[in-house]
Amino acid sequence: MKKLFLLICLCFFGLCEDGAFNIYLEFEKNKKLCGNGDALACSVVSLIYSWQGDHSRAVEYNKKACYGGNADSCFFVSMAYYNGQGVEQDSLKIFEYAEKGCNDTSALSCAWLGGLYSVGKNVKQDYKKAKEYYDKACDLNLKDACDMYKTLK
Repeated sequence: MKKLFLLICLCFFGLCEDGAFNIYLEFEKNKKLCGNGDALACSVVSLIYSWQGDHSRAVEYNKKACYGGNADSCFFVSMAYYNGQGVEQDSLKIFEYAEKGCNDTSALSCAWLGGLYSVGKNVKQDYKKAKEYYDKACDLNLKDACDMYKTLK
């Protein structure tokens, strides 16, 4: 299942070819590109580390990607802090990274914040804020967020 998820993610970023994990052949190249500020390369390195089970390094590279301009990577960092995967659980960091991602146009981050506020997880339940975040995610073309927006009163 992890291999399938990785392949889907790599293809999403346009990095798979003929079903092969050609990115493994360029792993060091992507680490170097990441070091030179290429946020997409940082995301790719993070995916590979995550697949290998090295979650602390995955978070490290997702942080670089997040601050390098890959807003969806901020969502993955927020999730890591939520789950305590590769980092200690930290409610403040959950929101710090999710808000950064949402402000940088990550529909995933906006929907994630909507979900946190709608159920009151790690924050006081606030349907008004939840709707605002779902609406923003919907505006960023995340259909599920549009559906969630409609369910909140």
